[in-house]
Amino acid sequence: MSKNLSVDHLKHAKEKWLGEVAERASFAMLPGSNLAQAMWTYVNHEKLPRLLKQKGVNFEDWLYKYLRSIEAIDPDGVPIFQEPMPKSGRLVTIYDRFEWDTSQRLHHMYMGAVDQLILETNPVELGAIWTKPEIRDLVKPGTFCYAIRGFRFRVGETINREESRLVYARAKGIEIRLHANTRHMYGSSALYTNFCGSNFSAVFMVAKDVATEGNLLVVNATPLAMGAGFVPSEYHSPYQLKYGWAAA
Repeated sequence: MSKNLSVDHLKHAKEKWLGEVAERASFAMLPGSNLAQAMWTYVNHEKLPRLLKQKGVNFEDWLYKYLRSIEAIDPDGVPIFQEPMPKSGRLVTIYDRFEWDTSQRLHHMYMGAVDQLILETNPVELGAIWTKPEIRDLVKPGTFCYAIRGFRFRVGETINREESRLVYARAKGIEIRLHANTRHMYGSSALYTNFCGSNFSAVFMVAKDVATEGNLLVVNATPLAMGAGFVPSEYHSPYQLKYGWAAA
């Protein structure tokens, strides 16, 4: 009060502070802010190109130009398969349809784009608003969200050696519910270890709707990226999380 701040000055200061907190939260969500082994080992090659274009986020220039030059991606960054379907009976991912070095560059390009999209959109940290009233107020169709906690992965239908998996986490009468296809996973650990059973994961998603099912409030969302190797003690979000770390 001694500084004679006006209402406009106070509003501006609050907006600036909220923006800084949101920016700090977004940086905390990136794998690079966690331990060295943290990585996006699921990236949604179908949904990301359109969302990147909507938000004005570009793929890393040299990677995009190189992959275009060898016709590994189309102008939107969508992969163009270069190798036949592997003959073995295991699950097949997008990365199996390229030479090893090309698959590495493709994955690197998409991981970088995920990081930039997070920084651009400042996703809602669901753990910070884990109450039914807050989720109803703040999460709408199209809202970018983030959750880092235990998830359950339930095996679904397999078509053309690509498996659908239900991904969900529930606590305090609230559930996050997603469907992920193994075609977008990177590496055998993602397929057979990290995204199976009950596992701790970081998930960047876009909400489809918030629905009530009996006493349960369900956030239905599309996963844009899922990460393995994240460690709770290294997640330095400015927000206090309300749902804990355990799979539920």
